[in-house]
Amino acid sequence: QDAAGNLALPVTRTVNVVPDPATNNLWPNDPRNLLPFFTNYGFDHGTFEQWSIRHDRAPWSLEIVNDPLAEGGKAMFFEEWDRGVCVVSPNFMAVAGSYYEARFYRPGNISSCKAIVIAGSTPNDINIPLGHDHLAEVSVANSTEYVTTTIDLTPFAGQVIRVGFFGGNLKADYVNVYRDWK
Repeated sequence: QDAAGNLALPVTRTVNVVPDPATNNLWPNDPRNLLPFFTNYGFDHGTFEQWSIRHDRAPWSLEIVNDPLAEGGKAMFFEEWDRGVCVVSPNFMAVAGSYYEARFYRPGNISSCKAIVIAGSTPNDINIPLGHDHLAEVSVANSTEYVTTTIDLTPFAGQVIRVGFFGGNLKADYVNVYRDWK
């Protein structure tokens, strides 16, 4: 009842929300996504939240930058030409038929740039030289635009692994881990 003694009627409102694919990336809800809890796969949070960063010494540059060519409008950029930097996802269990897709490029022409798979038990405070613990890797040559590459994760089925990037000069748009091979 309100102050005048009138009975209040319940109001029911149904709202149908239809995501706009142009503005909302639906990847976390994709049933093929092997890492649904990994919501910062495209650096869209504007931070390194959920990513692990490994390096022997502080990188010259390590930041999330606005990039109109990146799918979510943000990209990770780093430079450390002497020893390199490794930026990897959270641990997850690889399954047969799964693969890792990465979109990235090497803007400079001095150092290497790779999409990598490492063991999930690899510590963040690394005691072995960076780059010597990769289970799989795909390098790209110097480029001025993003390249999309894939790594089959079937050989690591049943193992806890991480995926990400390694190099001395790299700009990364995203990583996706699919349950089924293309």
